[in-house]
Amino acid sequence: MDFGLLIVLMFFGFMVTEGSVEYIFGTLFDRIEKIKPYSWLLMYVSLGLGIFLAFHYALDIPFLLLGQKASPVGVVATGIIMGRGANFVADVWQRYLS
Repeated sequence: MDFGLLIVLMFFGFMVTEGSVEYIFGTLFDRIEKIKPYSWLLMYVSLGLGIFLAFHYALDIPFLLLGQKASPVGVVATGIIMGRGANFVADVWQRYLS
């Protein structure tokens, strides 16, 4: 797989993860006062969604980059990168690109 295409696909995965979590759950935490103190949970929801998407689409970055044997550990690592990277990409997007 072309490295540039891999970067574009990962960026898309970051945006899908961040957008979904913020649109669905972030709105709830903003509008319902009783659950607002628990907004720190959004980080874990994003992490879970990233891992789910990595398993659903069988994304394994170590396998794609290094040609190693695909493994569940690589898929979980990719999901963690997608879940945590989503927050970073959203911050960069909001700060510099919008």
